[in-house]
Amino acid sequence: MAISTQSRASLIVLAALLLSPCPPASAQPASNPTGAIAADDRPHATPKQKAKAKKLAAVLAYTSVLLLIFVIGSWAIVRFSRRFQNYLVRGDKAPTQSDDVWAMHRLPPDAMEQLDEDDPA
Repeated sequence: MAISTQSRASLIVLAALLLSPCPPASAQPASNPTGAIAADDRPHATPKQKAKAKKLAAVLAYTSVLLLIFVIGSWAIVRFSRRFQNYLVRGDKAPTQSDDVWAMHRLPPDAMEQLDEDDPA
């Protein structure tokens, strides 16, 4: 996937703007050419603005919690439905044969002879 020259130039300009240590000139206030803000000129938030900010913070917190619950719930539903689908597709299991249950636990025919040869008593 090749990047065109115009796209490459756009990415370089965007990276330069994002990585620059100072904001662009248009972001600085026009009233003070040095860019320094005096202690008395700093804006103060009114109680109405503070209350609005608290409400927005609460809305953001509740929204993020609800989004997290939705994502986890969606994941759980998808996981359950896939497993249930596999269970349904699998079908009935064949019952285990019970003709000779102990056949796998029997000793080989020559095991007793070997046991007698190994026993010195």
